[in-house]
Amino acid sequence: MQVTCPSCGAEASLDVLITHDELRSLIAAVLTMSLPLGALVVRYMRLFKPATQVLRVERMRKLLEPLVADMRRAAITRKGREWAAPTEAWKLAIETVLDAHSAGRLDLPLADHGYLYEVLLRMADKAEAASERATEADRQQRGDAAGPGRCACAPGQSQARRRCQP
Repeated sequence: MQVTCPSCGAEASLDVLITHDELRSLIAAVLTMSLPLGALVVRYMRLFKPATQVLRVERMRKLLEPLVADMRRAAITRKGREWAAPTEAWKLAIETVLDAHSAGRLDLPLADHGYLYEVLLRMADKAEAASERATEADRQQRGDAAGPGRCACAPGQSQARRRCQP
């Protein structure tokens, strides 16, 4: 019996879907991380379906493998470095991709996860920048940023004026 997934359009024999251990375990992995994330991933997979063809089970497995691996480790490797990608970031990034599709900004079918990973990279980069700004603000507030000729005990006044020993 042939079945079609209502979300992603994948078609396969019911026997194949039930017995395809790798695909079943990949889908289970996403769902156990987060049910809302699992639902988003299923919708995201629809973006890989060719307009006049079906998304084959083997193609879906090949697409899910690296995605699930990166979701499990909560990080992606992009542009020569590791970027943090917690579950909430994955949800927001997939929603962003789906919104881009709804707005007509994506050419379908997608070939790979490049667009999604670029969204995740931008999010991680912004989070790192905000963290660095907060760390620097804390350092300046504590007076750790006292530079040469500055008194650490009275920020804003020179050592000569305060006559103190740093």
